[in-house]
Amino acid sequence: MDNAGIGLPLGIVIGRIGDLIIGDHLGRPTSWLLAFGYHGGTLSSYDCTSFPGRCTTILTHGQQQVITATSAKLFGPNGVIVAQGTGVHQTAMYDFVSSMILVSIVLWVALKPRRTGVLFFTFVIWYGIGRIITDFLRVDKRFFGLTGSQWTSAAVVVLSIGTLVWWRLHPSNADQPEVLAAQPVPATVGTESDEPLEPRTEPPDAPGA
Repeated sequence: MDNAGIGLPLGIVIGRIGDLIIGDHLGRPTSWLLAFGYHGGTLSSYDCTSFPGRCTTILTHGQQQVITATSAKLFGPNGVIVAQGTGVHQTAMYDFVSSMILVSIVLWVALKPRRTGVLFFTFVIWYGIGRIITDFLRVDKRFFGLTGSQWTSAAVVVLSIGTLVWWRLHPSNADQPEVLAAQPVPATVGTESDEPLEPRTEPPDAPGA
């Protein structure tokens, strides 16, 4: 199980490199420093050929998003601008950075004594919380205000934290340091005494012998 706690974040890092190359997992419009704009080529799930210099896509509930080199706009189904900015959130990049940090954390935890499963649940908690945050930056179907991924991540994170807390409060015998009871040292049978031995005297010879 703990091997997965190291392998999974490494796999996510590799996968997100591919997402960055093809321009996948683009989020809502934003104007912050790392806003992603269109500068040529093709983007995954976007039409970048019908209108030169502009990429468009149809999102959930009939919303349309348009990205250019200097701006990004999200239109509602009625054509009204819902959000706009200098670009869009590149959630794949956020996930890439978060997973790189996670790899460092699990490798550090792996060097310490721990219960089997701690690495795996560390991965689940970190990645689940990250997915909850980044999904707020996406345009996706929502159920009671959250996406399906957010609901799933929240449930898994709560279960993982609960498991770690339970383990902390109820450590198993394997988690306890082994204490060897002091055993009395048996007395050695047949050992010689440290007291000096008295010299043996021969009986005197009988007269006339």
